[in-house]
Amino acid sequence: MGYEPATGGGHPVYLFTSGGYPSFPGGGLRSNMPEMLMMKEMAKRGFVSAIAEIPQIDSYGMKCDTIPGNLSLTNFSQMVYQWRGTGDNTSQSPLALLCRRNNTDCEAGISLHGHSLGGLLANLAPQHAMGVKSLLIWGSGSRIPYGDNYCCGMFSGGRECCDPDALVGGAPLPCETYAATASYLDRTRRRIIVYANDHEYGDCSFPYGGDPLNQPRCNVTSATNPAGAVILGRRDSGYDCGEDPHCIQADGSGYYVPEFTEVGVKATLPVGNPHNFHNMPTERTAKNQWVDNSYYLNKNWVHARTAWGMRPCLDWLDRTARRPN
Repeated sequence: MGYEPATGGGHPVYLFTSGGYPSFPGGGLRSNMPEMLMMKEMAKRGFVSAIAEIPQIDSYGMKCDTIPGNLSLTNFSQMVYQWRGTGDNTSQSPLALLCRRNNTDCEAGISLHGHSLGGLLANLAPQHAMGVKSLLIWGSGSRIPYGDNYCCGMFSGGRECCDPDALVGGAPLPCETYAATASYLDRTRRRIIVYANDHEYGDCSFPYGGDPLNQPRCNVTSATNPAGAVILGRRDSGYDCGEDPHCIQADGSGYYVPEFTEVGVKATLPVGNPHNFHNMPTERTAKNQWVDNSYYLNKNWVHARTAWGMRPCLDWLDRTARRPN
């Protein structure tokens, strides 16, 4: 599902990939959903724009290397993005189907935007797709969120093996680092945004016991926090600004770690989900559960003029996708 410019042809392509859960929960697809509004914004900029629901990936799939009988992140990325260029009439990935539309020209530029698990897959996409010119990664990085598959991890069934005072860092994903991906896409065509209060890839974690409605523990955003956002920005972008969480270069590439004063979403689910910093729930019950499964855009994100905001990010994707090699 997506949008395209009203006239003409030969348009570049913008593809957004969601996280590990459907972008369209129980309420179904609606034109006013944040993801669809991003599609409209990119269509206004002259892109054929679409959103791809990625495969649901189990714990064994959250690996860089394929385990016998199971797929890896690289395999899943290929499913979503494989495109061998003009003349490829066999690939059936969402990107390939988009590139074969009559009014698209993927040689004019492919712009990829991924969030969370979608970001992990998008980061690997240039290995499988010809013509990727700009890559925006949100809330994602070179580690498994919350831990590994065996202890204290997202897939461990609990955090009972963790030190109650320790933040959960997460098992590393070496294939997601810039050292592993640099040969496929240069750092000048990458931008990484990880919110400091993100409880999956930022400086916070849910408290011991895994109850998301209690106050998480948060470290000070710092390059010395091995579980935090700055480390991921440095490791995955190809840039290193030391302790500075704002590492955007003159060409707009790099990484940016917005703080609570910018985003306005605390690291507690009752007031919003800091991992999905661009949207907020519309209604809540007394127990702070979503009522109608719908969302609205975080106004701070919409109006932000710094590198983490909606228009600065989409403008950078547009400009970079059209930039010659």
